[in-house]
Amino acid sequence: RYRDMLSQLFIGEGLDQHPSGKKYVYTGNVGMVMTEVTSENITQVLQEAWITLKHAQKQGNGVVSLFASEMREHELYNIRLHEHLSDAIHHHEFHLVLQPIIDQGDEEHCREGECLIRWHSKALGNVPPDRFIPLAEETGLIIPLGKWVIEEACRELAAMIARGAPKDFVIYINVSAIQLLQQDFAWHLMDSIRRSGLINANVCIEITERVLTSNVQRISKMLNYLRRHGIAIALDDFGANFSSLSYLHTLPFDSIKIDRHFVSGYLGDDKAKSVINSLIVLARGFKVPLIAEGIEDESVKLQLQQLGCQKAQGYYFHRPAEFSSFRCDTGSFYYQHAKPEDKSR
Repeated sequence: RYRDMLSQLFIGEGLDQHPSGKKYVYTGNVGMVMTEVTSENITQVLQEAWITLKHAQKQGNGVVSLFASEMREHELYNIRLHEHLSDAIHHHEFHLVLQPIIDQGDEEHCREGECLIRWHSKALGNVPPDRFIPLAEETGLIIPLGKWVIEEACRELAAMIARGAPKDFVIYINVSAIQLLQQDFAWHLMDSIRRSGLINANVCIEITERVLTSNVQRISKMLNYLRRHGIAIALDDFGANFSSLSYLHTLPFDSIKIDRHFVSGYLGDDKAKSVINSLIVLARGFKVPLIAEGIEDESVKLQLQQLGCQKAQGYYFHRPAEFSSFRCDTGSFYYQHAKPEDKSR
């Protein structure tokens, strides 16, 4: 009942009842705690209200949330994550893995792969990227972490080429808006490439649609600069929000990656099929390849291939694995098909 009353502040119900009077639009969020407030528990109640407010803010404007014990546990876990995250680089707790990107017109010869980060904390165990990367972005730790990823990715690729991988192998590296907006980003990236003995064409920067909401003009200027120096750009998780459609004609890019949620629901969802069909037409119009992420079975792979999706990535081809686990010989990179029944992540 109280939540509904407070929600009406943002929804604006009843504003039209007084057409001649002043109208107000309220923005913000509400975090509620239902308990008896005493002098002994006031500090705890305020903490719980603050935690609930943060939970509401993450869901968007006008959300009213009621405190639940799970919220406190989540916040405490984030605090622990933050404490260990800042030291994890120095303790060598991060490592990179590689997932091949396959050209569906020539599946035997692989020359591309996406670099992914993994964290095994001595105190917390394996921490999934969707837990620590948002926290790193929120706290600014993504800057030193992102620099480590770029340097390590270049070192890993250089070592793989030395073992016999194609010299023109392209590594896809995920980059956040916070990283792109750093003044030394381009210098650090190209210096890391040079020091590893690679060339700029060995690297493709992946950006998501969320990047485009930060500072489109500065981001576009940076991406144009990188492309002029031979570094490729991929739009990752495309279609998740469609926020990039209004900026698409002003942005430089070399490939589009379809959001895995569309691919995973492709066979049983007509809307997902319509979105993918539209993206294939879009990619053709821009004359760039379309890369489908999250392919886990042959039927989806074949249907996307028939529609004209040139490149693919997913467990059907290979799970993310250590760089050193892939066989490389005389300019060739070899990967093995993952078992179709193996869906563990």
